Amino acid sequence: MITKQEFTQSAFASIGDYPTLEILYQAKDPRLFQNIEAMATMLAMFSSQLEVAQAEPFEKTKDSTVLADAAMRGIVPKAVPTVLKIQVENDSNELLEISAGRILLDSSGRSLRVENSVKVNAKTVDYIACTQLYSLSNTHTVKENRAFYEIPVQMRDEESFLSGIRVFDETGNEYAYTDRYTAVAADEKVYHIEVDEKQNFYIRFGYKGIVGVQPPRGAKFTIQAFYTFGLVDSYSKGDQVAFEINHSINDSYAKLSIDSVTSVGEAPITTAVLRELTKYPSV
Repeated sequence: MITKQEFTQSAFASIGDYPTLEILYQAKDPRLFQNIEAMATMLAMFSSQLEVAQAEPFEKTKDSTVLADAAMRGIVPKAVPTVLKIQVENDSNELLEISAGRILLDSSGRSLRVENSVKVNAKTVDYIACTQLYSLSNTHTVKENRAFYEIPVQMRDEESFLSGIRVFDETGNEYAYTDRYTAVAADEKVYHIEVDEKQNFYIRFGYKGIVGVQPPRGAKFTIQAFYTFGLVDSYSKGDQVAFEINHSINDSYAKLSIDSVTSVGEAPITTAVLRELTKYPSV
């Protein structure tokens, strides 16, 4: 890499060929020095980028290269949600029903999705399993008919991470996830996930007649993305939980609290770990 000082010295080496500028140089005129040093700084920055680019195929010094390499290998930095066992105490005189898929909120406002339906008799206690995640859905209309068409996934809320994705076409058929299109036949309903250097996720389809499905212009897809906070180490037995929305007056008599942590969540793989992981072709 050529430094700023080297560029500056090279520029001033020929100053003697220009008598007028040489006078300014001898006088340390800031008008001359500022211009030369500004150009030297920009050239030094460009030189640094060139050096990084030359080593990039071997060293993977840029985060964007690491993330792209990991995505092509099927290593997508997804988080694993925490699973909780929630105690439900029904203080009302009537049956309390909680359906699977209902959303609860923990003491910090994080979403908890109910995984199993339960009917709690009056004045009794029962338990439900909850997963700390929430989902965002949107419908995308294909804008053009081209190979390997991509759909951007909705941006996550601050501090939450992608946990999973489901893709449906307009007839309700669900597409399956596959990494690197391994053993995928033409017209097979699959998708691939890619990530850019800004941690934006994209769903990638296939190539007509070669691999997967190439969606035609005007086709509509529903994208359901699941997000989680990953590792949450603040959950404790007895922490209060509440319904996001009360569906009936009986819900106001329910006392919800954390009984135990069934499985601890995990944060996504860090870029530093991905950099080491992608060094091994067999992974």
